[in-house]
Amino acid sequence: MQDREVDALREAVAALQTQRTALGDTLVDAALAPLLERLAALDAHQPPVVPVRRLRQVSVLFLAIVGSTQLIEHREPEDVQSIVDGALAAFTGLVKQHGGEVLRYAGDNIKAAFGADGTREDDAERAVNCGLALLHEARQRSDAVLQAHGLAGFDARVGIHTGAVVRGGGVEQDNSLSGLAVNIAARMEQAAPPGTLRISMDTYRLVQGRFDVLEQPALQVKGLQAPMRTFLVQGVRERRLRGLRHGADGVTTAMIGRDDELGRLQRVASAVWAPQGGMATATVVGHAGLGKSRLGAEVARLAADFDHGLGTGARVLAVRCPAYGERRSLSSGTRSSSARCRPCVWPGRPDFGAASRHRRAGSAGAWSKRTRRA
Repeated sequence: MQDREVDALREAVAALQTQRTALGDTLVDAALAPLLERLAALDAHQPPVVPVRRLRQVSVLFLAIVGSTQLIEHREPEDVQSIVDGALAAFTGLVKQHGGEVLRYAGDNIKAAFGADGTREDDAERAVNCGLALLHEARQRSDAVLQAHGLAGFDARVGIHTGAVVRGGGVEQDNSLSGLAVNIAARMEQAAPPGTLRISMDTYRLVQGRFDVLEQPALQVKGLQAPMRTFLVQGVRERRLRGLRHGADGVTTAMIGRDDELGRLQRVASAVWAPQGGMATATVVGHAGLGKSRLGAEVARLAADFDHGLGTGARVLAVRCPAYGERRSLSSGTRSSSARCRPCVWPGRPDFGAASRHRRAGSAGAWSKRTRRA
């Protein structure tokens, strides 16, 4: 019975915290006082709980709604609450869709994390894709606010940083996230102009080549002696333009330590592109960070060499479906690129779709990459 009351009180406290924008701090604090007092009395009789603290490598995302003050000045609290809460609910859905979790709502701000519940190799990429999706959603809601209320300026800004944090053990219990990385992520958001996504150099290194970015002047961050390099993300880069980008900017490094795996894939590819070659599937399995993407990129680069001197060639599709797009169809969730390979005979149908259908029939190579969560 007591546990149920504690849960109900905590839900009521959380609900009131989300109403600060609409009701104001004074009214919310007054309503919270008796609830917090009762909650403290109940907690005093609870046996002490040893907090669970976990060190994680996390991509932290902060979002702030821009223009809410103007809404408060010109609209009734009920209208403001409907607009802001609707936006926050939509933003939360996007964070979950991309594999993240919202850890805190503070007025019209959101703090979210990618990788706090378990490391994935593409946590940083998920966070940046989510940031772009959040800005797109904010622009759509800005148009709706302008049409419904005649007020311009509703927008959002987003900041992301990747680094080590400690989860749990704080006043927010399991939602607590502490460490310098959290402060840097907040600074990225604060320094982002409205309608933009700003990322740190640490995040950029993990997504380099996957997004079009614009480097910004060095940014001074409290707690750091040297200014930070930061970037505004312009959008997702076309896969055909990504290339192999590792290490220093503009420098392509050789892959080492994977001669055996690369040789095995080359032998499979050679058999596929032989005159009487048939369909083959190669699956690369490994934990996060072992180099599956790099190995696949090397194979794709080498595949282009199989066509040299042949004059014509079919197209080999490289498809990739993000894990956070499970609910989308393959056609809508696929990003594709192409490389030239050996001729693919399909009389009278030399188009892109014909090559793809012929491959499925078993006359070209089909490559798949399957990953296992760490």
